[in-house]
Amino acid sequence: MAEGALASTIVRQVLTKFGSSVWDELALLCTFRADLAAMEAQFATIRAVLADAAVRDWLRRLRDVAHDIDDFLDACHTDLRRGEGGGDCSVCGGLTPRSFAMAHRLRSLRRELGAVAASKDRFSLSPDARPPASRQLPSVPLMRETISMVDEAKTVGRSADKERLMRMVLDAAGDDDDDDDDGVSVIPIVGIGGLGKTTLAQLAFNDRRANDEVFDPRIWVSMSAGFSLATLVQAVHPIVAAPSERCDLATTTTTNLEAIARFLSMAFTGNKYLLVLDDVWSESHDEWERLRLLLRGGKRGSKIIVTTRSRRIGMMVGTVPPLMLKSLSDEDCWELFKRKAFEEADEELYPKLVRIGKEIVPKCGGVPLAAKALGSMLRFKRNEESWIAVRDSEIWQLDKEETILPSLKLSYDQMPPVLKQCFAYCSVFPRNHEIDKGKLIQQWVALGFVEPSKYGCQPVSDKADDCFEHLLWMSFLQEVDQHDLSKKGLEVDGRVKYKIHDLVHDLAQSVAGDEVQIISAKRVNGRTEACRYASLHDDMGSTDVLWSMLRKVRAFHSWGRSLDINLFLHSRFLRVLDLRGSQIMELPQSVGKLKHLRYLDLSSSLISTLPNCISSLHNLQTLHLYNCINLNVLPMSVCALENLEILNLSACNFHSLPDSIGHLQNLQDLNLSLCSFLVTLPSSIGTLQSLHLLNLKGCGNLEILPDTICSLQNLHFLNLSRCGVLQALPKNIGNLSNLLHLNLSQCTDLESIPTSIGRIKSLHILDLSHCSSLSELP
Repeated sequence: MAEGALASTIVRQVLTKFGSSVWDELALLCTFRADLAAMEAQFATIRAVLADAAVRDWLRRLRDVAHDIDDFLDACHTDLRRGEGGGDCSVCGGLTPRSFAMAHRLRSLRRELGAVAASKDRFSLSPDARPPASRQLPSVPLMRETISMVDEAKTVGRSADKERLMRMVLDAAGDDDDDDDDGVSVIPIVGIGGLGKTTLAQLAFNDRRANDEVFDPRIWVSMSAGFSLATLVQAVHPIVAAPSERCDLATTTTTNLEAIARFLSMAFTGNKYLLVLDDVWSESHDEWERLRLLLRGGKRGSKIIVTTRSRRIGMMVGTVPPLMLKSLSDEDCWELFKRKAFEEADEELYPKLVRIGKEIVPKCGGVPLAAKALGSMLRFKRNEESWIAVRDSEIWQLDKEETILPSLKLSYDQMPPVLKQCFAYCSVFPRNHEIDKGKLIQQWVALGFVEPSKYGCQPVSDKADDCFEHLLWMSFLQEVDQHDLSKKGLEVDGRVKYKIHDLVHDLAQSVAGDEVQIISAKRVNGRTEACRYASLHDDMGSTDVLWSMLRKVRAFHSWGRSLDINLFLHSRFLRVLDLRGSQIMELPQSVGKLKHLRYLDLSSSLISTLPNCISSLHNLQTLHLYNCINLNVLPMSVCALENLEILNLSACNFHSLPDSIGHLQNLQDLNLSLCSFLVTLPSSIGTLQSLHLLNLKGCGNLEILPDTICSLQNLHFLNLSRCGVLQALPKNIGNLSNLLHLNLSQCTDLESIPTSIGRIKSLHILDLSHCSSLSELP
């Protein structure tokens, strides 16, 4: 069950800390030694029975106390590193009041854990006898399919449905008669979750027969977050508004409904448009009528496609009978299943698995997502017993939750614990949210979901990347198709974004339970005292709920909503704080007390400086300040963050960086892209010997690079694209012996390349496109 999986993860995490050298040092304190030894023994006993645990409340108690102990151990770790543990930790004397308080807290936690451990005997729990290897993350196939695979899989079994939809979309689309109330047709696509309603709408939306010459504008709006005119205007505004008009309307809120209504009416009136409203949930007739009045001014032939799970909604909004999407045939599901489950020619090598697979496929219920998830899960198993266990699993006979497919739950149950925790955390994202892979991985690492390799042979970020790739392979995460004109899909720096399918999001919420709380003015989805990861989905009028919830929270996402920053000053165990897009103008000095904080995102906020107390965040690993346009100077306090690994200063208005940036000896990723006022870099940048990536893309006023940049022996990626006034590279650029990728595209003033570049034997990619002043190569 979900509680067992998440409890297993945090117990494993705590046991790992018990075995580390810093806890050996901590155990030398006389007041700590006995309690630590007793707790370690209790955890080891409990961990052995987790897989057979069946008592929900007991697992919740275990998970809560394990989180508390993990927080305590992290606090001890931080204090020891900062010399606050009471002097010399190798002796029993000289303890400070702080140490005595910690010892008292440890004794209290030992009693709580002891009570949980003692109660396990009442449930007749038995140890998990599986070998450790079965709990490990399998290797992703080297030939993992990418976007082309996703596109091909989406079209399986839907050719006839697509043509039927296209006939409805193109019906009377070429008729330019005068505007008419009946000139706008609404085409509902109705079906259960996971059948491919969105895919079918995308196929029609991107069909060349419905291009901009036929429909203008063509607009795609995701309604997953709710039926609101504000949501619609955010999608419509960038497409229909002229650049000179793109001002306050882009941020219009529901408090200005008259302005929104006027804008939408003007945007559609007199135009022959194609509008897709994807994933509509609201059954409010009044809301639909209000929207219909604003959209009815389109020319005859305008079309609105509505995708929904509700037949009632389809009947309410449609001007034509709903297109009822049916389940795929077993043959089509088998096609999807086998693409995931087998490599080429494997079908001939494993005829018995093919036979069992064809017996599993009907259990998918004709749902494409289910077929792909099950196939992905079995890709790594070539013994008949594993396939038979899936075919004969009791989960097919159990009463399932209304929105949770047994096939998806079965795929989740087969995940190793680390992957289960990473997946459950994804429920913190709103439906249809576009996920940045790099940031999600950074958060997993900050929260301790992914353990470092035992022998240090693989960076923890690489292990987290493996987890992401597995979720992507299993279709639990999906790429936003960059060829889909309805989605932006790419960030400013060209990185692909990802989403979670609605059905998978339902599963993530189900398995996360009370640990992940979705906070809104209308509801909170569980026990507030159990909350460890919180997400604010609308502006809060009252802070009472937040005050009670945030005491033990480890991660908080505001998603740009307004809130009182002082709420977090009592969140002593906060590790991830995401305030991107918020309206805060400054951080209070007391933010320095968040000593567990490892990830801080203030991107696109209004801050103009950072307080000196930032330097007290000794555990901070990741700091995002992207698009903080009021931030003109990098505060010196940032340069005192000795454990900082990732610093994102993209699109800030710096003219220069302080020499003290060279103090960031653990910095691995420095992003200065789109800093259009940046003229030069300090010579101290050459001391950043841990730096792997330096991004200077779009620094249009960067005239010269310091020679010391050639001292960065661990630099793998150097992006100088669109540095338009850069005329030359340092002559010793060839000293970058580990450089893999050098991007010089659109460096229009670059006149020459140093001959030393030929010494970089590791270089895989050299991009010199659109370097118009470059006349020859060395």
